[in-house]
Amino acid sequence: MLCEKLNGLRVELESLDRVEIFSFRQGSVSAVFGSKDGPLVAPILSCRITGDSSLVIDGVTPINWENIEFGLEAISVMRNGVKSMYKPT
Repeated sequence: MLCEKLNGLRVELESLDRVEIFSFRQGSVSAVFGSKDGPLVAPILSCRITGDSSLVIDGVTPINWENIEFGLEAISVMRNGVKSMYKPT
């Protein structure tokens, strides 16, 4: 079910200083990371579902999303232990 909700979804972190964008496609994730007004990187990463509301985005440093909750205007997650909000774009 989580895989179906994420497939085709593009989300952006709500942050004043960081850029973090994920585009989910069938087990892979196109990502953009960096700082606003700074350098960006755009790797393609793998993604694996680890539970009903959790996943791991594998890269040099894995990104753990837990307690994923889909709201009307945003997705709430615990990202590596920190509450984070992502807006669909």
